[in-house]
Amino acid sequence: MSTSETFTVGMMQGRLSEKPGQQLQSFPHAEWKEEFSRASNIGFGALEWLVDDLSESNPILSETCRNEIFRLAYKNQIRVESVCAHAFINGALLEESEKGERYRAFLVHLSVEAGKAGIRQIILPCMEQFSLNNPEKRRRFQQVYQKLSGRLRTEILLETDLAAEELKAFLDGFETKTPGICYDLGNAVALGFNPVYELEMLHPFIQEIHIKDRDCEGGLSRRVGEGHTPFREALETLKRLGWSGLCVFETPVFDNWEKEARNNLSVIQPLITSKIV
Repeated sequence: MSTSETFTVGMMQGRLSEKPGQQLQSFPHAEWKEEFSRASNIGFGALEWLVDDLSESNPILSETCRNEIFRLAYKNQIRVESVCAHAFINGALLEESEKGERYRAFLVHLSVEAGKAGIRQIILPCMEQFSLNNPEKRRRFQQVYQKLSGRLRTEILLETDLAAEELKAFLDGFETKTPGICYDLGNAVALGFNPVYELEMLHPFIQEIHIKDRDCEGGLSRRVGEGHTPFREALETLKRLGWSGLCVFETPVFDNWEKEARNNLSVIQPLITSKIV
């Protein structure tokens, strides 16, 4: 199992399956069970669950399927403790409309049912249409979160496109329990941020790291190790700060999911296990 003293290395669902004609960020309905053994055989220690729509067909919402998740996780020694709630990237959670109410109800529903599966964290992708890039959106999110927080059975982590200073100021303004952060190293590089500086500022809030490699100009996704993401410096910074937690690959599969998964681990695992220079 790919677990160090401080970091557990996992893979986002859908990156260990063939999904011809489907979007990368879509739940692997045909092969989700097989992804447990594939993750274990390659050397990962965790899978991050993926919820890409509001359908009840996702196995995390079924008691029978949750029992199967427990069985597969135990058999393959794979942790399942977080959900990437990609379904919310359209920003509907903040809408003052019937659609918005439906999304808010689903978030509570997902949190309750995922909690039954041992999920500790739900990650909201606050990017694209869900970007919190202006004060009104941030005020609205605080309002929604405060209203829902008492009914949630998991922690909420925000994956945002905000610079560190703006994000910290936003989180410092919560009156109720503060959400945590899922920090994406590759996205930070593509946005022109300095991951080392941001990790130093935000690490008390960070509960999970997403790993991907992107170019600093244009943001193109690359194979891990071939882009501009400063993995060594970032991981050494986390170690120096005493951070511990889950590091999840959210990487493209290009033309061969197994080749990419093995490459991912071969590049990152030595950096995780090495001592700080």
